[in-house]
Amino acid sequence: MILPFIVLAVLIYSNTLNAPLQFDDDTSILKNPYIRLTHLSLEDLWRTVSGVKGFSKRPVAHLSFALNYYFHRYRVAGYHGVNIAVHVLAGILLYGFIKTTLTLVRTSGNAAPVCLQAWTTPSGSSMIALLSALLWLVHPIQTQSVTYIVQRMNSMAAMFFILSMVLYIKGRLSNKPLRRAGWFSGCALSGLLALGSKEIAATLPFFILLYEWFFFQHLTMGWLKRNVAYMAGLSALLCLLLWIYLGGHPIRAVLSGYRYHEFTVIQRVLTEFRVIIHYISLLVYPHPSRLNFDYNFSLSHGLMAPPTTALCMAGILGALAWAVGFAKRQPVVSFCVLWFFGNLVIESSVIGLEIIYEHRVYLPSMLFFLPVLILIDRYCDKKWALFAVVGAVILVLGAWTYQRNAVWRDTVTFWTDCVKKSGRKPRPYNNLGLALYKQGRIDEARHCYQKALQLNPRYPQAHNNLGAVLVAKGELDKAVAHYLQALQIRPHDAEVYNNLGSAYYDQGKLDEAVACYSEALRIDPMCVDALNNLGLALAAQEKYSEALKLFLKAVKLMPEHVEARNNLGTALFRLGRVDEAIVQFSEALRINPKHQGARRNLHIARQALHD
Repeated sequence: MILPFIVLAVLIYSNTLNAPLQFDDDTSILKNPYIRLTHLSLEDLWRTVSGVKGFSKRPVAHLSFALNYYFHRYRVAGYHGVNIAVHVLAGILLYGFIKTTLTLVRTSGNAAPVCLQAWTTPSGSSMIALLSALLWLVHPIQTQSVTYIVQRMNSMAAMFFILSMVLYIKGRLSNKPLRRAGWFSGCALSGLLALGSKEIAATLPFFILLYEWFFFQHLTMGWLKRNVAYMAGLSALLCLLLWIYLGGHPIRAVLSGYRYHEFTVIQRVLTEFRVIIHYISLLVYPHPSRLNFDYNFSLSHGLMAPPTTALCMAGILGALAWAVGFAKRQPVVSFCVLWFFGNLVIESSVIGLEIIYEHRVYLPSMLFFLPVLILIDRYCDKKWALFAVVGAVILVLGAWTYQRNAVWRDTVTFWTDCVKKSGRKPRPYNNLGLALYKQGRIDEARHCYQKALQLNPRYPQAHNNLGAVLVAKGELDKAVAHYLQALQIRPHDAEVYNNLGSAYYDQGKLDEAVACYSEALRIDPMCVDALNNLGLALAAQEKYSEALKLFLKAVKLMPEHVEARNNLGTALFRLGRVDEAIVQFSEALRINPKHQGARRNLHIARQALHD
C-alpha cells in the first residue's frame, strides 16, 4: 500500500523541485540560526547560541534545514525533495492510523452503528483507509505545506503527531510489557519531535486522551472519573510548560503579536469562525483559482458585521454539539469532527498571528475525508462504483495540485497570482516588486512599491524596498528619506539600518554609514551583510586591520558570501599579506567564476607577488 503514496506524490509535486524560495528568506531558511552555526567552531558555539534569536524554538525543523544546507547549500531541489518525502511519510502513517482505528472499532463490537458496509471487513477497512489517506495526500490545499519550503515545520509536526498516535495505539494493543514500554517511549519521543517542529503539536496529549476514551474505553464516564487526577496532573504539567515557553508571561506573549497587525483580539476571534468555514469550502472545492497564499480576508467587527460571522459561529458550534451528542452512536465520525476543530484551536483562536493561511489545515484535515467515505459507503451498495468515483476524484485533485504548484515555479508568477487575488492588500505588491527588482526590472518594481505605499503609507518594508530602487536609480536623497520613514515606523530593523548605511556610503558620508552599520549589528550581531559593509566603510577610512576582523567574521558565518571573500582578500592585500589574499580571491572565483572584481584583484595580487 506504500507505492500509491510515493507515485502520486512524486507525480503531482514533480514540477516543484526547482521552484525558488518563496517568502522563505524572511523566515527560517536564509536566516536560519542553525545554518549560521554550521560554520562556527565548537568553542564559539555556546557563546553564540545565547545571542541567536529563535534558536530554541522549533529546533527539529531548523536542524532539518541545516542538514539540507550542509548537503545542498541553496540548491532548492534538495529542500523540496525532503518536503515531499515528509508529506509521503505523513500520508503513509495516516493510512496506518485510519486502518488501525477502523479495525479497532470493527473488532470491539461497536462497528454496526457507525457503518454496515465495506469497512466491517479487514479488506474494507484497508480500502477506506487507503482512499481517505490518498484524498488527503493529493489535495491541492496541502501545496502550501509541501511546496512552501519553510512550512516543513508544519508538515513535520503533523508527521510526528500522527506517528505518535500510531505508536500509542501499538502500545495499547501490545500484551508484552517490554514491547509496550518501547511503543510508549516512541510515542513520547515522536510527540517531542512534533512539538520541536511546530507548536501546533501541543494538542497531542489531548488527542491521545480523547482517543483512549473513544476507542479503548468506549466513552464510559467511569473511566473519566477514575482518571481525573491523572488528567489534572497532565493539564498542570502542560500549563507549566506553556508558562515556561511563553517566558512566564502567557497573556503578554499571546497578545504581543497584535502590535504587528491592524486587528484586535476580538476581531481576530470573530473572523476565525468565517476563516474556518472558508477552509472547509476549500477542502470541498479546491480549484486552483480559489487557492491563495496571501489572502486579503475582511475582518469581522461584530457578530452581525458581517452577518455571516454569526452564521459561521452557529455552524461550527452546531457541528461540535453534534459530535458530542452522537459520540456513542458515531464514534469515528465524532472523533474526526473533534480532530478537525481541535487542531485548529492554536492557530485559529486568540494568538496574534495572520488571519488566514492554508497550511494551517494540514494537520486538521487528516481525518476530514474519512466521515465522507463512511457516509458514501453506508448508502452505496456497489463498491466498484465507490472506488471508481473516489479514484476519479483523486485524479482530479492530483491534477489541480499539479496546476497549483505551477504558480510556485518563479517568484514573479507567484506574487502576480497573489496580486490578482488580493489586489487591495499591500504585501503582495511589495513582494512582487521585490521579485521584479531581483530580475532587474527596476521600473516595474518601483511601480509595485508605490502601489503598496498607496494602499498603506505606513508599510515599512515597502519604504525599505523603494529605497533600494531609488539607490539603483541614483536618487540617493530620496532613498535616504524612505529608509528614515521605515525606521520611524519600525525602529529596530537591522536590514533597514544596513541599507541606510549603504546609501550614506554611496553619498560619501562614511561616519554616518559606520554608525548605521554598527546599529544594524547591535540589533543583529550575525547580519553578514552589515559585517561586510561595515568592513568596507572602515577600509575606505584606511582602517584595514579593523576591517579585516569584520570580513573574517562574515566569511566564518557565511563561507559562500562572495563579496565578503573578495573584500577579505582586498584587506589582506592592503596589509601586505599577498599570499593569503590570493587564496581569498581564488575562493571567491570558485564560488562565482563570473565575479569580475575578484578576477581583477587576483590578477593584481599575482603580479604583486611576482614583482
